[in-house]
Amino acid sequence: MAGEIDIFLAEQQTGKAFASRVKRNLLASIRSKTKQKTGKAFKTSVKPVFKNGFLDRITITTPYYIYPILTVGFEGTKKNGVNARLKALDFFNEALENGKLVNDLADAIGAQRAEQVVARINLTRSGNE
Repeated sequence: MAGEIDIFLAEQQTGKAFASRVKRNLLASIRSKTKQKTGKAFKTSVKPVFKNGFLDRITITTPYYIYPILTVGFEGTKKNGVNARLKALDFFNEALENGKLVNDLADAIGAQRAEQVVARINLTRSGNE
């Protein structure tokens, strides 16, 4: 049986692995949907957040224009007076592999937490011995 520290370290390792997988997919999606190879869009960061020894969430931090402009689109006048129309690009859904990544994370964390519950069970035998 794995101890409490081993289970915590395994969950921490799983959180970091999935955070790097989300970041890799997100940057690849941005790279494939836009024609730029550098820029503020590539300053996106993804990190796991732990509370009380458990993975609480995976936080995605992007520059201000990534979500509203590239996800919803833009139609209007730019600062220089030129009318512009940008199509909505669904790169978040592509980065999460249409929910497959979230399901994989839930399965991995669920298995580790089930192992933790089994490790905490104290089996005693009652009755005549």
